[in-house]
Amino acid sequence: MKILIADDSPFILSVLSEFLKSNGFEVETAENGIEAVQKAFNFYPDVIILDVMMPFMTGYQVARMLKTEKLTKEIPIILLTSKSDAADKFWGHQVGADYYVVKDENLEILMEHLLKIVSTIKPIDKKQFTKKDYSPLDIVAKVNELLDKKLYELTILNEIGKFVGDIADLDKIVEKVMSFLSKILEYSVILIMIKEENAVEIISNVSKEFSFNEYDRVKKEVLTNLAKNFDRKTFLIKEKIYGEENLKNEDLSSYKEIIIEKIKTEGKNEGLIAFLSLKDKKFSTGEKSLLSSISNYTFLIIYSGILYQRVKDLSIRDSLTGLYNHGFIIKTLERAFKVADRYKKPLSIIMGDIDKFKSINDNFGHLSGDFVLEKISSILLESIRDIDYVGRYGGEEFLIILPETPKKGAINVAERIRKKIEDTEFNIISPPLRVTISFGVASLEDGIKTSTNLLKKADEALYRAKEKGRNRVEF
Repeated sequence: MKILIADDSPFILSVLSEFLKSNGFEVETAENGIEAVQKAFNFYPDVIILDVMMPFMTGYQVARMLKTEKLTKEIPIILLTSKSDAADKFWGHQVGADYYVVKDENLEILMEHLLKIVSTIKPIDKKQFTKKDYSPLDIVAKVNELLDKKLYELTILNEIGKFVGDIADLDKIVEKVMSFLSKILEYSVILIMIKEENAVEIISNVSKEFSFNEYDRVKKEVLTNLAKNFDRKTFLIKEKIYGEENLKNEDLSSYKEIIIEKIKTEGKNEGLIAFLSLKDKKFSTGEKSLLSSISNYTFLIIYSGILYQRVKDLSIRDSLTGLYNHGFIIKTLERAFKVADRYKKPLSIIMGDIDKFKSINDNFGHLSGDFVLEKISSILLESIRDIDYVGRYGGEEFLIILPETPKKGAINVAERIRKKIEDTEFNIISPPLRVTISFGVASLEDGIKTSTNLLKKADEALYRAKEKGRNRVEF
């Protein structure tokens, strides 16, 4: 096994060299950082032992440079230093050192410690190795390049970090982060995904014109990458698209390359960020390196905004379905009724109740019942406009508020949702379970004078739907 030792002390070099040679190792020495780099590319050792404080280049700088070079990045590095502070050890590992050994006044103990480490390291496969001649100027230029790159990355991370002040507004923080990324990176789409218990939350930004069909295909591909055994039918998908106006129906090629960065979050959760390039250009080497550096931080900022939003929603949303809770949806109806009544605007509501829900809980368990509630809630959210509201009115009952909507429009909405639920497979058993829902519709057109009477009218219509055989819309 070949070992390279770099130290500016002739005494340390001599002692360590003789000791390792006596234990059967082939040894090469260097007296400063530049010489250490040059010999690493010509001697190509199996292990490198570096003193931290050396002329021309520190051991930290040598380690960082060697760990970024393809030929030398796999060589284990031992940093040998008199510095024992926790910060020094931390920085040693940050620059890529595999081991950090504090010099001991007792040389025998020090050498025994080094011998123990070296003896556990396997020799490097040198089939692909070709010698490389670096001049001192080349090495200094390379170090400066690495320093510039690190400074650039830290500047970008610092700029992204400033957006944390907007964490209370998810839309604002996503808009700011994506706008900033567009200044330093050429991309068409960014997909951020968070996988939790039985749901995946998706935040995406479409910055350029993009084929809707291709977007949907890429999203499915990335979902599979996030969870290898992903089954779309048994996972709830919560998706928010920023820049949705850039999605086009044209069937065209919208990107050249996709880069996926996996993110580890707390607990069992997983996450990733997928970056899609422009349609006529791949990501450059510099952009790929930058993506690797900023992905975790970008994800953390967006995820923090999501978590903050969830905490804020706890007071107004149902914890299981994510829909507005009973208290909030009733207050919303009261406000909507006052506005519609004052300005003589149309207003309709839909009250829904899952058919034979008790039998689902009795036959398949409450977890299956919860899944059905979550899945139907997801369908309801997908089926309404931005100006509409949907809440969990009771156990398996839902209330949808449709401002600016006459009765006929509300009936059409209810029928469309009813059909969609009827056609949905609920994969809690095999073959999949089929679930239906009944709806009652009421509107200001019925001459109603209070929001309470509007609710009563919808409830009566729902009761008729149940009486007439369920899985139908009454009004």
